[in-house]
Amino acid sequence: MGLAAPQIAIGRAAAVVQPPSPAAPAIVLLNPRIADRSNDEDEQYEGCLSFFDVRGQVPRPLRITVETTTLEGRLVTTTYERGLARLIHHEIDHLDGLLYTTRMRTGIAPIPVEQYRQTGLIYSCQASAQADRLWRHQAHEARGLSGADRGARQ
Repeated sequence: MGLAAPQIAIGRAAAVVQPPSPAAPAIVLLNPRIADRSNDEDEQYEGCLSFFDVRGQVPRPLRITVETTTLEGRLVTTTYERGLARLIHHEIDHLDGLLYTTRMRTGIAPIPVEQYRQTGLIYSCQASAQADRLWRHQAHEARGLSGADRGARQ
């Protein structure tokens, strides 16, 4: 799961990505730039918090190398593969003003979540609800809202 600053009305080139493993630390991307990408791609369904009710098949490189700035101001380069590469590429697209639908193949349209659930791919309503709660929490924290403010606005 990831969240780009423009999604919560913050005009900065920053994103945070939480890898699938709960024990893994969040990946902070400040002024990220994709420096290299593999020619090998796969095409998987993606969703987005910007329009949560649909999923679309998006081709993405299986490996990307990203240059980003650390919180201490150092430039670092990291290579990501497969699912994590897809997620990070998705968030960097947000920083470039792109949604995943712009990367979908011509003639292919997003499908409703209900139809996606019936594709045979793993889908967990509970995980989806947890992701939505975490996204809302992160969005409110980024806006500086207290717990009481969050409750009042949800």
